[in-house]
Amino acid sequence: MKWLPPRRVKLSSAKPEKWGDFVWGAGFLLLVSDRFKAVYEKEGLTGITAFLPVEVVRVGTRKTGDLPPGLPTYYLIEIVWDGANQDDRASKVVRKREPRCAYCRVGGGRLRQEGIILEEGSWTGADIFEARGAPVRVIVSERFKEVVERYGLKNAWFIPAEKFAWDEHRPGLWYILD
Repeated sequence: MKWLPPRRVKLSSAKPEKWGDFVWGAGFLLLVSDRFKAVYEKEGLTGITAFLPVEVVRVGTRKTGDLPPGLPTYYLIEIVWDGANQDDRASKVVRKREPRCAYCRVGGGRLRQEGIILEEGSWTGADIFEARGAPVRVIVSERFKEVVERYGLKNAWFIPAEKFAWDEHRPGLWYILD
């Protein structure tokens, strides 16, 4: 379901060195800082369909009104869905049964997968997107990764798609292939 305003968030730490340009959490896809937003626009990256402002109401144990100086402005982002299509055969997907929806591949009980390989010709060219059938919600282009690294944006962790693996019998479910 769509998160409607007011969008209030709590950051787990009041230490400025822990405030990243990307914030992952429960109940939302991804928050990005105003610094990232400026870089995204300057570099002409694509794939974000909306930057929705959020209100930070708490950092660590500090409440609104006692927030430390320099706290970034954060935005909830919405990204392109259907930016590509995962090739299930090449990604070595094993399911309990056929998915309920052949288009988005919802249901079907994924048991395991080795790699996220995109179907030839299905990528729209977006720099950040969600691929149909993939077990992760955010996939980025090599260009996106290069921009993040060049600007030194914080709190991004990139896993090569071909190294991503998922197994319902492993603790944590996902892991990185050797």
